[in-house]
Amino acid sequence: MKLLLSLLAVFLSLSSTSVVRAQTLAMCRDNCDDAWTSARKFCRDRYAVGSNNRKECNDAANQARASCKRGCNQSNMMMMMMMMQGTATSNPTSRPTYRPTASPTASPTANPTMDAGTSTGTPTASPTTNPTGAPTLCFDPKLVASNTKCEDANDGLLFSEEDQTVESCNELCHQNSACEFFSLGKVTADLDQINFFGVCIGCEGPQPSAVESGFNLYSVDDCVPTAAPTASPTTCPNPPKIADDQKCSTSNDRLFRTANNDPKTVLECNQLCYNDPDCSFFSLGEDATGDLQGVCIGCQGGTGSQDQDGFNLYAVDGDCITRTPSASPTTAFPTTSPTTNPTASPTDSPVCSVSPGFVASNQKCSSGAERAFRSQNGDPMSLEECNAMCVADSACVAFSLGENLDPSNTLYGVCIGCTMATPDSGQTGFNFYTVDETCGTEPPTASPTTSPTSGPSASPTSSPTASPTASPTAHPTASPTA
Repeated sequence: MKLLLSLLAVFLSLSSTSVVRAQTLAMCRDNCDDAWTSARKFCRDRYAVGSNNRKECNDAANQARASCKRGCNQSNMMMMMMMMQGTATSNPTSRPTYRPTASPTASPTANPTMDAGTSTGTPTASPTTNPTGAPTLCFDPKLVASNTKCEDANDGLLFSEEDQTVESCNELCHQNSACEFFSLGKVTADLDQINFFGVCIGCEGPQPSAVESGFNLYSVDDCVPTAAPTASPTTCPNPPKIADDQKCSTSNDRLFRTANNDPKTVLECNQLCYNDPDCSFFSLGEDATGDLQGVCIGCQGGTGSQDQDGFNLYAVDGDCITRTPSASPTTAFPTTSPTTNPTASPTDSPVCSVSPGFVASNQKCSSGAERAFRSQNGDPMSLEECNAMCVADSACVAFSLGENLDPSNTLYGVCIGCTMATPDSGQTGFNFYTVDETCGTEPPTASPTTSPTSGPSASPTSSPTASPTASPTAHPTASPTA
């Protein structure tokens, strides 16, 4: 019995000391990472990107960190041997302090202290009523491959930044119009391997295939952040209710009915009715049960209603609806019909009205060899300008244009030139056209010539004369006259 108690005491002692040893090892490795971060910052501030000096400086920092962590491992092993020999501290702390104090405290604090200036102050009891100043970014980059990174600079590398996350690295790639892929250093457990955690590298297509342990390769997500919300949400009263437990009848008076199990609000049902020019009333299953909950029915008149428990009948309200803007400003396009009177004289350089061949909606040409060019985000182009850019590029035979997007979207008006006449990639809001090359030809003269040229060509032809000689010869000549 005494022997079992002794073995149990030894086991508990070793378990406690193992926790301390693991925490000490973690602190040692954190110190190695802090020193490495400072060294890499020194290299970044002192040497230019891509230079040999910066590469050598980074290599030296990486090697120093690897040596530092190997030293941590060796110290950890020595500590374990000392603890097994009974030299461990008799009363170790349950966890290390966040940062060591200037002088040792009598006992560790219950919780780690915070750095000066990082306190958030007293939190609010509930979220603020106003929305945030700017929306969060939307992103969904696709993991393409593990242990793969962008190639070197001569193979399309665009940038290299440190201390990045997946979100921030995707944003860096999104802001660069040429960037289609990015690789990001991940955490590695191998102490002998250089740790590139947080290193973000952006590159062009096609998909890179350079093998590099410790990197993940992603394709960029061009999801555009939504515009900042309004300072405070607008309130909209419900449309006027006509009757309870009434719905649009199933006669010809009914215009539409939404699907079961797809519940609509009063304002959403009002919007559906407003969008139909024949709709004057609608009924909504606000108090209905089961799959009829939220079913919206539109009708022409309220007189054709019928009893239906759980449905309420409303008159459509046009003051609280969302009006759909025009697809594009009308001023950017020519008039629908010619002017009533012609101009007094021809213009010096007539305007050419392009007619690119519409191919498909929500389509574009993908990146790579199929793409001739791509304009910058936030610099919208008209149909004529995009067509002219394609005409100016000898490799361009078609183009896609971000026309069907909200003007606040940074992809609105983006022009992509294509080397192929058919689209091969989907893209919401983009229309695909074949180029119209009729514009760009030599303009006509400033005004038509007043009369034809004054005479024939500079020298007569070598053909026979137009009329015979004055009198025929007695005998034919040996050969025709010149």
